[in-house]
Amino acid sequence: MTALLLWLSVATGAGGLAIAASATRLLLAERRLEARLSARLARAPRRSDALPARLPQGLAGAAALIGARQWSQLLAARRAREITAEFPFLLDLMLMMLQSGVALDQCFRAIARDEVVALPRHSRQMALLVADLDRGMDYEPALDRWAARLAIPGAQELAALFRQGLFQGVELTPALREFAREFAQRRIARAREAMGSVTVRMVVLMILFLMPALFVVLAGPPVTAIFDTLQAGAR
Repeated sequence: MTALLLWLSVATGAGGLAIAASATRLLLAERRLEARLSARLARAPRRSDALPARLPQGLAGAAALIGARQWSQLLAARRAREITAEFPFLLDLMLMMLQSGVALDQCFRAIARDEVVALPRHSRQMALLVADLDRGMDYEPALDRWAARLAIPGAQELAALFRQGLFQGVELTPALREFAREFAQRRIARAREAMGSVTVRMVVLMILFLMPALFVVLAGPPVTAIFDTLQAGAR
């Protein structure tokens, strides 16, 4: 390569010298780049060596992610069960307040202020609803936020019922009484479904664990007697 550059410089004169110098600089830059790449490849760990080192970290991260997700789901399910358990008492309490002539806004404020012990979950959510109303938020978005925070079956329907009573002039007392009756019927239906699923699971468990032991107890003596008879006949 160097001899070729010298021949070009001699053959082309002064212009060849400039071309040769440029080519020499390019050649040196290429060699420096190759040296840097070789050094980086030599310093970089092989994939076969890096994979076992990173495998425990990846497994630990995946286990932490799955554990956190499961824990959050358990907490969400527990919160939903507690709110659902308090919901019928909330309906009965609001129905009594409305029947006694208390306005709907005053029902919200009374529950948020006075029912912390009887309705700990719903009183906290009612306090957030009252805070939204005190900040100047309209009833419609405030009730939508309240129902979304509850996140249980029946919350959206109850919020729609409150909106109808506030904006369309629907009488809340008979409508709320009917809603409470329908909600109680739905709870009974869900309880019956849960009981049916428990019965099926119990039957499966009995078949898996009790029936083999029962077969051993019932069929063990006859089978033993048969073997004894066969052995006696063979003698």
